Amino acid sequence: MNTEIRKAGNYKIINSIHIGDKEIVLGIDMKNPEGNFYMVGDYERNELFEQYSNVLVSDDYIEIAETYSNRLKDQIEKVKTAEKDMPKGIITADMCDSITDKNLEGKIIVIEANILRPEYRTQAHQIVRCTGGNGANFNARGSAIFCEYLCKDKNTRFERYDVLGILKKEHYPEWLTKRLEFEKAVKGNMVFEYGGYHFLPIGIINAATSFKYISNHTISDKSLGIWSNKYNDRYGKNKIDYTHKGFYNACNKTSCDVFKCLENSKVYIPAENELFEYTGEYKAYEEKAAKTKSKKHKDMER
Repeated sequence: MNTEIRKAGNYKIINSIHIGDKEIVLGIDMKNPEGNFYMVGDYERNELFEQYSNVLVSDDYIEIAETYSNRLKDQIEKVKTAEKDMPKGIITADMCDSITDKNLEGKIIVIEANILRPEYRTQAHQIVRCTGGNGANFNARGSAIFCEYLCKDKNTRFERYDVLGILKKEHYPEWLTKRLEFEKAVKGNMVFEYGGYHFLPIGIINAATSFKYISNHTISDKSLGIWSNKYNDRYGKNKIDYTHKGFYNACNKTSCDVFKCLENSKVYIPAENELFEYTGEYKAYEEKAAKTKSKKHKDMER
């Protein structure tokens, strides 16, 4: 049994809760020469350092207790916001293959739920891809494995003994399948990036299609943030100063009319001053197919 008394300076820590990226601590020092018997602070620790910060001291316990409570509430709200759209549910051992005598690098692995802090015990934090480390090799002496989360852009580290198993493909959740399909698509030769999104040329609009038909099947999508600077007064600040020429330069001047955004699976057509979501008909684009653009398509603007 660990009977070591935890202290921050001369303050004995009598209560603490770790949630999110920090631990909130409550301390007491009844011999404090200035009469500030109570303290509250934030505690952070990693492999390089540990520190108490944002420390408040007082002779009023209720004041300190209230501050402690408020900081906990702030941390809870912070975690709730960050985790709001994260996949829930827990991956169990029956959904995994054993890692015995197996190398893990490149594999989709599952971390034991109980080694994660309670607020992170969900499949979003359990499912990671092993990227290396001594522990990735089944016969290595070291146990560290380096991983990347698949539900967010962040790297982490675990130990081989933290791994529940290799996730069976039949138990891949929908969000994971979509992520892996997205990664595969991005590696394709035709995918290009523009404004922080990845686009795939997918269609050609028949040259005989009327401007009215095209206009009736286009929607302004403000969520992309891809429009000309001169539209900022109308739409708000853009993510990129869109130009028709700039978009086609990014896609290597392909003769395609219709593009799929891989991040949201919506279909778009480039207009003069913005990308429009497109719901109309088109024929499949073939990379080697040649097509002469009509001006009404190239410079279409509602």
